[in-house]
Amino acid sequence: MQAKIYPSDGFNQITGQFNAIMSNPPFHDGLTSTTDIATQFVKHSASSLAAKGIWQIVANRHLPYADTIAAYFGKVNVQAENNRYKLYLHQA
Repeated sequence: MQAKIYPSDGFNQITGQFNAIMSNPPFHDGLTSTTDIATQFVKHSASSLAAKGIWQIVANRHLPYADTIAAYFGKVNVQAENNRYKLYLHQA
């Protein structure tokens, strides 16, 4: 597998369409827990994923991402999960 890594604060320092977007989005802003960071990441991912692209995130199981993913991608696919994490997948 070959990949380019783009260090960025979410999508703030990057533009374009991507064949794959993979992340473990943070849910802390300092000491505060928040889903705002991941919500923005999902939103921007949906518009930045190339046709036939793959989008994946791993997230703590207790975080309520399913509704956000469904809102932007139309469907929620949990590829794998255990008692601590869920691996969400979308294939365009």
